[in-house]
Amino acid sequence: MEITVETKGVPESLGSSARMTSRSLKVGYSSEEKTQGEAQWVRQQRKAFLRWCNAFLIQRSLAISGLEEDLASGVLLCNLLELLSGKKLPNFTKAPKMKVQKVLNSQIALDWITKVEKLKLVGIGPEDIFDGKTKLILGLIWTLILRYQIQAGKWTVAGKKTTAKTELLEWCNVVLGEDGLQVSDFSNDWKSGAAFNSLHNYLLKQKQKQPLVAPSGAGPFEIIDLVFEAASAEFQIPKLLDANDMDEPDELSVMTYVSYFRQKDELSPEDHLKRREAAGAGSSSAAPSTSGGARAIASVSTEGAGLSHAVCGDLANFSCVTKDEKGEIFYQAHTAFYGTLELPPHTVTAAFEDKKSGVYVGSYTLETAGIYELNILYNDKTVSSKPFRVVAEPGQAFAPVCYADGKGLTFTRCGDSNRFKVVTLDKFSNLITKGGNKIAVKFDGPEPITGSVKDDSNGSYQVDYTITKKRTVQNSCYLQRRRN
Repeated sequence: MEITVETKGVPESLGSSARMTSRSLKVGYSSEEKTQGEAQWVRQQRKAFLRWCNAFLIQRSLAISGLEEDLASGVLLCNLLELLSGKKLPNFTKAPKMKVQKVLNSQIALDWITKVEKLKLVGIGPEDIFDGKTKLILGLIWTLILRYQIQAGKWTVAGKKTTAKTELLEWCNVVLGEDGLQVSDFSNDWKSGAAFNSLHNYLLKQKQKQPLVAPSGAGPFEIIDLVFEAASAEFQIPKLLDANDMDEPDELSVMTYVSYFRQKDELSPEDHLKRREAAGAGSSSAAPSTSGGARAIASVSTEGAGLSHAVCGDLANFSCVTKDEKGEIFYQAHTAFYGTLELPPHTVTAAFEDKKSGVYVGSYTLETAGIYELNILYNDKTVSSKPFRVVAEPGQAFAPVCYADGKGLTFTRCGDSNRFKVVTLDKFSNLITKGGNKIAVKFDGPEPITGSVKDDSNGSYQVDYTITKKRTVQNSCYLQRRRN
C-alpha cells in the first residue's frame, strides 16, 4: 500500500521507504532538509561552538568538520580537554576501531570534566556522544565555554551572586558607555553592529590605533562583517559567527564571541570592578527621584503568568514593581532590570519596558518546552532569593513536522483491521503531550474506505481502517485548525 501524508495541502509521498521499514517516518525530511528544518539556535550554536573548538584544536593540527560525527570517537574531545586545561588525560585510545573503544574515550573525557575539573554535566553520557545527540553535545561544549572561555565568576565581586551573562553584560556596558551605548541582552541589541564596532574600537584605543570607521551608508550587515574581519586580523579573535547570523542571533553564540573582546582587554578584572563601582556611584547620585527626597528602592514585587507558565512561540509577560521602605510604589530613574531563563543549554533573555511609574513589564518568548529557571535582577540585585520556576508547554500543532508511524502505513491484508498513529509536534519540534487537535483522514482508491481517528489525549492519534479489495490506496492525513 502506498501512503501519502499531506500537511497544509502539500502531499509528501513516503513511497518505497514506507514499504521497507515500520520505523517512525518523519514527513518531508531528507538528510539535507533535516538540517534546514532545525531550529535557528541549533544551527548557529553548531557553527559557533565548532569554530570555538577548532580555535584550540588547530594547535595540534586537528579540526572538527562535523560536530556530531567527529566527536563520536572521543579522540577530539580528549584532545580538546588537554588543550583547554593544559593537563594530560589518562590514557585514551588515539585510533579507536571498535565502538567500545570510542565510548570508553568519551567516558574518560566526561569523568575528567566532572571528577577532575569539578564541572556539573546534565543528562549526557558517553553513548549520547557516540550517537551524535546534537543538543546534549551542544550543552556539553557550552559547559566548557563557560569554564574556560567566559570564565564565570572571575569578573565580579567576591561572594556576590550573579550569572556569567550578567558579568559579561556589566563589562560590555562599562566599555560601551564610553560611546553612549548600552545593551541589555546578547541578541537584539547587537543586530545593528554598533556594539561590536564599539568593543573593537575600545581595543584599538588601548593599542593607540585609529578607530574602525564603517563606510558612509553601510548597513548592519556591512558593519558587522567589517568588524568580524577586522577583529580576526587585528586581535586574532576567531570569527565564530557570520554577519547574516545576526538576523536572528543566538544568545550563547554571541556571548562566546563577545567574551573574546573581554579576554583581550588590557585592564584587569579588578580595574574594571573599580570603574564599574565608580560609574554606579555616579549614576546613583545623579538619578532623579519622583519624591525629590532621599527615598530609595527597598523591595520589588512581582506578578504575572510569565513567572510560572509559558507556551512555546507565544509572548509571556510579567511585571516588576519597585517600592520604597514603606511599601509604596516608587520610581527611580536609571533602574535597570535584567532577566534570564535557563534550561541548559538554552538561555533566553527577558526584555523589560520601563513604564516610568515604578512598573517594569518583562516579556520573553521560548522555543523549547521544559522547566526553566527565571532569574530577575535590578541594579545587579536579585529580585528573589530563589529563581522562579517557569513551565514551558509545547505550542500549537504544526503540520509540516508532525509524523505518522505504524504497520498500517506499510502493509495490510484485505479484510483486516489496520492501524497507524499520527504524532503531533509544534513548529519548534516539541512533542505535544495533550490532545485536542483535529486530525482528518482521507483514503483515495477504487472503493470508499472510512478511517476512524481516536484522540489518545497525549498528543498522538490512532487511525483505524479496513480495506476489502486488493488495490493500491492512497491515504492522506490532514491537521485541521481549530476555530476559536
